[in-house]
Amino acid sequence: MKENIRPALLTLSISAFLCAAPSARANPCSEAYESDKRKETKKAYSLCLPLAVEGDAEAQKNLGWLHAHSNLVTQDDDVAVYWLRKAAKQGNATAEYLLGGMYEDGRGVPKNNEKAMRWYLKAAKQGQALAENELGWIYHKGTIAPQDYAKALRWYRKAAKRGDEWAQFHLGKMLEEGEGVEQDFAEAARLYRQAAKQGLAWAQFHLGMMYQKGKGVPKDAAKAIFWYHEAGNKGWSEAIHALGAMHDKGDGVKQDKEKALEWYGIAAQRGYAESQYALGVMHRDGESVEQDLVEAHKWIGLASPHMKKALKELLLLQKQMTRAQIAEAQALAREWHKGRNGKGSEPP
Repeated sequence: MKENIRPALLTLSISAFLCAAPSARANPCSEAYESDKRKETKKAYSLCLPLAVEGDAEAQKNLGWLHAHSNLVTQDDDVAVYWLRKAAKQGNATAEYLLGGMYEDGRGVPKNNEKAMRWYLKAAKQGQALAENELGWIYHKGTIAPQDYAKALRWYRKAAKRGDEWAQFHLGKMLEEGEGVEQDFAEAARLYRQAAKQGLAWAQFHLGMMYQKGKGVPKDAAKAIFWYHEAGNKGWSEAIHALGAMHDKGDGVKQDKEKALEWYGIAAQRGYAESQYALGVMHRDGESVEQDLVEAHKWIGLASPHMKKALKELLLLQKQMTRAQIAEAQALAREWHKGRNGKGSEPP
């Protein structure tokens, strides 16, 4: 999985947009969201519409978000922009942030980075943490404005202090890697821990690595395993692979090839190439499993588009196999791809 991704608006929960002033939270459409977001979205929509027509900025913002990002009402970017612009003109910070995203992505309006930045800045100046984090990301990666680590750090710090888990994670990464700032493993670990406790899988995985390697924290295999488990439970394949590798190599834990095989198998089925390769090697060598060159070829072959060493190993493996065995392994790999609806393997 790629870790340095822009936290897309699509992935943000409805609750993230309902942290406005107490008066905003008290309006009926927001209360309907908070009570049961999936089951009562249609009810909330019917409550928001008349309030939005009357000029309620919070209701207008909610309608805009629903039309832009919810699969529970008809998606319509033009309608989304209509309501978001109305709310933004009244100074609703979250609407300003969302409208910036529409301009950046060219949804419902022509793509315009200058206007996107203008709306993000308006929202950030009101203390909207999502906008502050977005500006941090923009300056960090130089996406729609020139790269500027100093500005990135400033905006990330503002959002992190407000408790934004993405900002905490991104700031932690900059400190860990020394991007525009002196490396500080202890502070990076502290920030990862803050984001991890909020459930961010990226941060949970990185915190696990910090404990495994003893970077900024005392080396602690038990804590590394705990955080890898937390990230793995959210589908973070790299964390599941890390659990396999720890047991495979006996890194901080008692070596256990059977557990390694189990963890590699889970991540391999999810499409993680490193685990597919490791699983293939175990089948090739008969480690904690009966030697099976067909199964080995299947898994190493699935990893080979993403890993040079897997491709090299595949060619060597084929020299030990019959044409029939190779054909069988290739058929098994095709079946695996079909089961994933053609998604293929996930890069290491």
